[in-house]
Amino acid sequence: MKTSKEITAAFYQAMFKNEGWEDLFADQATYLGPLASLIEGKEAVVGITQQFLKNKYTGEVKNIISEGDKACVLTHYKLGHPDMELLEIDACEIIKIEDGKVLSMEVYFDSLKVSQFGEKMQKMQAQA
Repeated sequence: MKTSKEITAAFYQAMFKNEGWEDLFADQATYLGPLASLIEGKEAVVGITQQFLKNKYTGEVKNIISEGDKACVLTHYKLGHPDMELLEIDACEIIKIEDGKVLSMEVYFDSLKVSQFGEKMQKMQAQA
């Protein structure tokens, strides 16, 4: 059986390639982050992750620390579009694994920085 670290690494690798990551969520998956209240259920969690991926230019895992069924993932993202400004942001993501699937994600990042960038992007797109 794979460890939580191996499953977590496979999840992020699939997500960054945008290939099959949806299948790695448990049916009872939950998501909690600074810009969203608790989201429950695989379909809803996949939906919010798809929204995020639309804005992701690149992403990388800097480190995974795991113990038992949990992993803490330090990530670095570039958000936006290369023809416009990119936002670089670090995140801490706590993942819980159950039966080989991602059961929960708690994501922490500078939400003010992301909100301000989103407002700036909307203004730029409106002017284009």
